[in-house]
Amino acid sequence: MIALATSNPAYKAAVVAAAFTVLAVTAGLGRMRRLLLGVALVAVVDVALNFVSAHLGRTVLFSLPDAVPALGGPYTLEALAFGFSGALTIAGALLAASAFSILLAPHEVMDALPDAPPDRDGGPEPGLLPPSPLLGSGREELARGRDRGQARIGNHLGSAAQPARVVPESPR
Repeated sequence: MIALATSNPAYKAAVVAAAFTVLAVTAGLGRMRRLLLGVALVAVVDVALNFVSAHLGRTVLFSLPDAVPALGGPYTLEALAFGFSGALTIAGALLAASAFSILLAPHEVMDALPDAPPDRDGGPEPGLLPPSPLLGSGREELARGRDRGQARIGNHLGSAAQPARVVPESPR
């Protein structure tokens, strides 16, 4: 997919060819029919919009009078080539990403994702908390609570028995 970020159309064409080949061999052309129609439609619209809207380049193929609203001006070979390059990018991305929906069932995609580490319960990680005078020794309490399976910080604002610290302790 990183090859699609380049401006070299040869790399983009290689991604399209590889993705098409993988899908054609594994899924078959019959299952790809709607995908290919969609990719072709998006590619044609991309080329047409770029060709009509980008009046940049030196190699003028033809020109419409400037009096024609929104369409007037020169139509260049460079705009057409850039439209094809954009269409290759879109086609490559669609074909590469469609493998997940054509070849795999949703539960297979979810099963392929790594499990969350067992110590993650959605609470803040003690080592990632920034030093704060409001927390006082809360970082240590959070670490002890996490070890016991409790993610609870004590009195954040301090109390008469334990006043809040103005300067946080440096982590050891």
